Amino acid sequence: MKYVFVISLLLTLSLHVFSQPVITRNHLMFPGDDFVTASVAVVPDPGSGGAQVIWDFSAVQQEGVSGFAVEEADETPYASDFPGANIAFVDPSPNASFYQYHFIDGNAWEEHGSVSAGSTTPYRLNYDDPRTFLQFPVMYNGQWQDNYTYTLEYYTAPPYTTLGEGSVDVSVDGYGSLILPQATFSDVLRVQIIGESTDTTVLGQGLYERNYLHDTTYVWLSPSYHAVLCTYITSVIERITTVISGDTMNFPETIEFVGFSFDPTAEPSSSLHDPVQPGIYALWISPNPVEQRMNVEFSSPEAQEMELSLQDQTGRCAYHQVIPAHQGENHVEVILSEIPSGMYVAWLKSWDGVDVQKIIRIK
Repeated sequence: MKYVFVISLLLTLSLHVFSQPVITRNHLMFPGDDFVTASVAVVPDPGSGGAQVIWDFSAVQQEGVSGFAVEEADETPYASDFPGANIAFVDPSPNASFYQYHFIDGNAWEEHGSVSAGSTTPYRLNYDDPRTFLQFPVMYNGQWQDNYTYTLEYYTAPPYTTLGEGSVDVSVDGYGSLILPQATFSDVLRVQIIGESTDTTVLGQGLYERNYLHDTTYVWLSPSYHAVLCTYITSVIERITTVISGDTMNFPETIEFVGFSFDPTAEPSSSLHDPVQPGIYALWISPNPVEQRMNVEFSSPEAQEMELSLQDQTGRCAYHQVIPAHQGENHVEVILSEIPSGMYVAWLKSWDGVDVQKIIRIK
């Protein structure tokens, strides 16, 4: 009777535990998708992080709007400048020539750079060491860091080149509901990105500028929509312009910026992409609920190393194992004697995909 009661209680709790959204690569940005970003008249407060938060941006009023199409990177005119990218965001409006290049796979979303050839100040931004935007799976309390370098070339007369380096500290700091003017999303994660970078531009004739950038960005994502729902950014640039002409003179200034954008076309949908591609590895765990020993069965299309992990309701990794899988059917026995009772998400992950199963651990 106690055994049945424990299972019943844990299944009841799971309705709350698994209300926390999880985002994998398969939710986001495939060629053929499109999305819109709209700036706003008044920038709202980004609110707080935490569990079961309600972010209400229903009162924002859009101003300028830009649309983007998602394409295969190698089908765009600047693909050779970004050989590591596999997708591009393209402004499809007439005479536009703005392209953002990214690499997305089952493990991460990297930013590789952008080209704006049709603007009044044309430029190319290339992350020589790409900047990691997301690491999959994206779950509440997940966090990661990354260092990057970049080259920014202005195609002006005369041309200028900026060299820089920076770092980002990323954390998934909240989950809950997001209210936009046109729709409400009940399965949203908020990602906080704290960035620091330094760059230098040599302007010639004894003149150069050095920028120290401090950014805090919040991005809201949902497994029921394929693009970023909204973005809040606050940025502080400490700029020092140095003039060397006989004596050296420094001219410091501080530039501050606060902005907010959202996708006014976003609507919740679960049919865009299969959230986790169930069956990609035919993951099966038994028994479930599990006591001491857990049998993990899956198939692999090739010999490869795969990662098995269990994440608890806070997003903490409670178990991790690298599995040397062989082509075909695989069977692994896992001992869970050191893991507390509760609800977990089991992730089987490789370089090109992920499979997920929910389990209950009992004693």
